[in-house]
Amino acid sequence: SKSELTGAGVTGRIVARGPRRRPKPGIPEYRPRRMSEAAAPATDPRPQPPATYRWIVLLSCSVAMFGNYYVFDALYPVTPLLEKAFSFTGAQVGLLDTAYNVAALLTLIAGGILIDRIGVAASAVLFGAIGAAGSVAIAVLPALLPGAPWAGMMLGRFLLGVGSEC
Repeated sequence: SKSELTGAGVTGRIVARGPRRRPKPGIPEYRPRRMSEAAAPATDPRPQPPATYRWIVLLSCSVAMFGNYYVFDALYPVTPLLEKAFSFTGAQVGLLDTAYNVAALLTLIAGGILIDRIGVAASAVLFGAIGAAGSVAIAVLPALLPGAPWAGMMLGRFLLGVGSEC
């Protein structure tokens, strides 16, 4: 049936009025929860790990993040060294940064889907291993590819970008 609009009189507001719905038998009427009800903590039957374990996990994650950001941000301060030791050009150094950023962009798009499929813990291990492999590749591949050290380092930076952004 149609709702009809009626004037509210003194305030001038228009109020929509329609037929009142009665709750169906056996189905409780919807009532929004109060803030205090919504914030009630859920009980978890699993025991909490010891505080020492949690601190070790936090420290390990912090060291890993520091190492990741150091490897990412250390590119431009060492540019003169790369130019001298490996004869890198400015364009090649720029490609190293581009490789990381393109990989990070692609990973952010596809990484969420992968995390949903395999879970947070498994994806953390997977992306951590890929990032670590990228760091090793940055260090090792330029020596293994003396004809194109920038290509080996670019591959390592790409892997680092994949592993670092999820």
